[in-house]
Amino acid sequence: MMISIILFRIMLAGETGRLQDLYNNQFRERVKADQEQKNQLQEQIQKLTDSNFSLYESYAKGEIDADCFFRKKKITISR
Repeated sequence: MMISIILFRIMLAGETGRLQDLYNNQFRERVKADQEQKNQLQEQIQKLTDSNFSLYESYAKGEIDADCFFRKKKITISR
């Protein structure tokens, strides 16, 4: 009886370890996916920021008039 209890505990410990490994792997995958999504969002924000800066700079230099500025601004915002 004592041997079967010991064997059961060993088996249970092994299963618990495998479940913990599975959970850790899934958690790492979720963290990685979340980080990739954050990186993509950051890239999109940076592109919009660069685009807006370039637009303001062109307007400030007189390269585009107010109508063109607001038309492009509207297009940039809607993206």
